Amino acid sequence: MVTPSDVAVHTTVAQILGRSLHEFSKAFDEDELAYLALTSKPEFVVRDHLAWRLHQELPASVTSAREWKPPRRPEKWRTDLAVLRTSQGNTTPEVLLEVKSCYTFDALKGETAVEKFPIKAVSDDIDKSFEYAEAHTAILGLLIVIHPRAPVDPSLFQTVKYAIEINRKLRNRHETEVEKVATNFLNNRLPQLAPIVSHGTIASGSAFGIPTDLLFWLIGPRFKDEAETAIER
Repeated sequence: MVTPSDVAVHTTVAQILGRSLHEFSKAFDEDELAYLALTSKPEFVVRDHLAWRLHQELPASVTSAREWKPPRRPEKWRTDLAVLRTSQGNTTPEVLLEVKSCYTFDALKGETAVEKFPIKAVSDDIDKSFEYAEAHTAILGLLIVIHPRAPVDPSLFQTVKYAIEINRKLRNRHETEVEKVATNFLNNRLPQLAPIVSHGTIASGSAFGIPTDLLFWLIGPRFKDEAETAIER
């Protein structure tokens, strides 16, 4: 059962996360995020900074933990980010956050492919979190979407990850159309998994002559008891 105090914790966490994402670029050098996003998916960069912000801002009664593993679970049972409360020697998860990243071109694939990734990847993370959760634990999901605004020079194909896919999509569509189609799709599809808590664009600068932004969708909360009730129905 979710109590008022539980709601206060996950509401505070969601507010900190949303504010931190909107202010994200301030914590990095001008073009650093573009470099990180183009050379490899940046979900751990995002996760680690958010964990630090939660550590700074949450009250002393709770703490943030990266790669948290519930007791007596196999090593593979880890969540990206957990907000934990410790009381009388017992530690319980108040909030679990799973982070995924993709590119805007992923949302332009066929229906079957786009449902497999990124939608199923986000949905599977939420379902996995139910296994870690207490009845009151709030489960959040964060999708980071990389949006390159220019094609990649062939000389950089060994440096920029997914360069061929980036160029393939930008060959037939202007980058603003790619962004619009991806944004519209995710704005309509993600709420079927959980409500959108916060959405925006992280200005990330430019790297290798490629202006790049990070779009984000923070969704939730979901609760284990709600999921179990839905299954029973």
